[in-house]
Amino acid sequence: MKNLRDQKKGFTKSVLQDPDVLERRRNRFLKDEYHSRLSKNAEFGLISRGEDLRLQQNESARRDLFTKIQLNIKNNAKPDSILMDFRKLRESLLSQPHTDFAKDVFLNSIQYSASIGHHQSYVPSIMHLMEAEKKNQLMSSTEKELVLSILALHKAHYNGQFESVFELLLLNFDIVPNFGKLASCVPEAAFFATYALMTKDFYLWTRQYNFLSKNPCYKSVMDLRLKAFRQTEVDTLHRSYFMLNKRVLLNFVNASWEELCKDHNIEWTLENDTVTIRRRK
Repeated sequence: MKNLRDQKKGFTKSVLQDPDVLERRRNRFLKDEYHSRLSKNAEFGLISRGEDLRLQQNESARRDLFTKIQLNIKNNAKPDSILMDFRKLRESLLSQPHTDFAKDVFLNSIQYSASIGHHQSYVPSIMHLMEAEKKNQLMSSTEKELVLSILALHKAHYNGQFESVFELLLLNFDIVPNFGKLASCVPEAAFFATYALMTKDFYLWTRQYNFLSKNPCYKSVMDLRLKAFRQTEVDTLHRSYFMLNKRVLLNFVNASWEELCKDHNIEWTLENDTVTIRRRK
């Protein structure tokens, strides 16, 4: 029995000294510790409501929460939960110096909230980030283009502040808009889209929408006016035509036949490839 116990002790000792075993144990403990911190910090309160100051006082907690947010985005967690966590994290950074971490938090918050059309988050985030950048410029030219283009499109499509948008784009980007050519960059397309809104040129606007909507941030912001602007085109077609080829009509309105019927309550009829818009009296 003694020899058996000695053998077991020797085996246990050799296992505990095995570098691979020790490394696996260390990683497991670190993982458990990380998840423990996430669980402990899962219910941070809002600083603006005087609920909680832990995030403001703890850099490690801020980084853990940012990691949690990124993981939740990847796993398609509920938007409300992600938006709230972003808000808590942004509030904790308002009194902190503008660092690369702060820039990344606000930039990610802007991208996520813009992609789902939550202007209550992306507008104040953009305003804070641009103000912070005046003191410490950390954004790349690509990041600046994204942020200012979202702001320009929002001002045009949500607020109708056309002159303000033209000024914003011309002051910050080296663009010389040429209406005889297609947009060569995002700021130029945003300029054309704003002009199209102002002049009620749905065809010009549609070309910019097709160019910009490859990015979900731009698409969601432009979608704020899509149905209303398309309705003006539907009304124009109704006054101007009795019948149209289906393909030509759908190119005019940049929509499928199903979308037209569902979103615009049209009374047009489709027979073969011909759409009867109104009948002659």
